[in-house]
Amino acid sequence: MEYATDQRVVVTGLGIVSAAGCDIDSMLDKLRANHHCLQPITSFDISGMKMTHAGEIPQFDPLSVVSPARVSSIDRGSQLALVAAQQALAQAAGEYPLQFEYTGVAIGLSGATQYQNMPVTPQRDFLISRQVALTFARATPHFQADLLARNFSLGGPRFAFG
Repeated sequence: MEYATDQRVVVTGLGIVSAAGCDIDSMLDKLRANHHCLQPITSFDISGMKMTHAGEIPQFDPLSVVSPARVSSIDRGSQLALVAAQQALAQAAGEYPLQFEYTGVAIGLSGATQYQNMPVTPQRDFLISRQVALTFARATPHFQADLLARNFSLGGPRFAFG
């Protein structure tokens, strides 16, 4: 399908899941209050590590959008993206209904989750296996854009900005 370059693009909904908040209003409140979001790391053992603080998202619940059966098959970054996309679509359901066959996905991400689920040896070598290849493929930025489009039946263009 071709898209004309002179067509307008309208952003109708936003979603965010971050250390600054799990919705737009919470994030804006923290930004306006000049509140930093780096806290001591609690989600894993940091013994022997130089870094002790991170922007974790302790209040995040993937079960709000991902079924218990799917949670283990989708990396955390993609779970976060699904919740943010659900927020954006809910916000977009306003005066003009979306035409899902033309609705696109534009996702911005840091790539930080790219290696989060990769098994490593004690020598910090990556293991090579079919499971590792699948994990790596699912952690690439375009996977998340495709996952969102499939999950919400969106047929428009898909972009991932890193």
